[in-house]
Amino acid sequence: MSENAADCRVCGHSQGNRLHQVRETMYGVPGAFVYLECAACGCLQLQDIPPEMAAWYPPDYCAYGQAKVRRLPAWRRRLKALRTRLLLGGLGRGGRWLARLLPLPPYGDWLARLPLGLDSRILDVGCGAGHLLLRLQRDGFRSLRGLDPFIAETLTYPGGLVVQKEPLADLAGEFDLIMLHHSFEHMDRPLEVLATLAAHLAPDGRLLVRIPLAGSYAWRKYGASWANLDAPRHLYLHTPTSLALLAAAAGMAIESIVYDSQYKQIALSEWLSLGGTMKDYEQWERTCYSARDIRGFKRAARTLNARRDGDAAAFILVRRGGR
Repeated sequence: MSENAADCRVCGHSQGNRLHQVRETMYGVPGAFVYLECAACGCLQLQDIPPEMAAWYPPDYCAYGQAKVRRLPAWRRRLKALRTRLLLGGLGRGGRWLARLLPLPPYGDWLARLPLGLDSRILDVGCGAGHLLLRLQRDGFRSLRGLDPFIAETLTYPGGLVVQKEPLADLAGEFDLIMLHHSFEHMDRPLEVLATLAAHLAPDGRLLVRIPLAGSYAWRKYGASWANLDAPRHLYLHTPTSLALLAAAAGMAIESIVYDSQYKQIALSEWLSLGGTMKDYEQWERTCYSARDIRGFKRAARTLNARRDGDAAAFILVRRGGR
């Protein structure tokens, strides 16, 4: 680790910045990558971005697994749509009763904060094969679209859902919600990305950015073995401060933050610190962690989220003056 080696590409700060040597931990590819940690805004950023990033997203990359289309009976589709409407309007007594029959989806915490209806126009950027979009479709949303430049080909699903293989620069249309679920950290020129997406928001639209967080407990404890670092695919790992700076430069502001990190910020980071890789983690977890261990990791993750120190969060952004 060294200091004062380069300027931060987010805020321009130059004094006291640190460099970290990081290995590739998903597949165990030999070599090291250098990340700068800004002493001012805290952003971690890959110093030398590979000229051809597609090589780091092979066909078996986790986001590209085949998405399954589940056909639900009509009564269950109607029940799910009712649950979603109750969630969007505030659960109340009826929603709490219905949640016992159909437990709320894992994305309920941030979904309930958004001013949406089932006909809201929703775009998921960097969505892979469209797994989340298919789930939202089953939950009653009717106007969904995906975009991912790295998928092999455009995907068309029943019900009019299309995941388009195209670059962000070719995006057209206006949306009530644009989502980036752990895809923003993979994108070069993050300010340009935010500005482009802001231009495609409806007047009262929202931009949802879910990202891993630098500066969090897991980064402070595990450093280069932090599971969410994922070199070299993660080009920028933001803090709330660095994301707020980018949002302001793009004419946007952070409306709210939902911390949603998972137990693997600890469990997987422990394995990586021993020299393991993400690809061989699942078998290792089953043989080395007890059910009690996993419950403890999950409690720790909930505690860190409550303290706003988890290693991932959902940021809801609005255009300034457009609330």
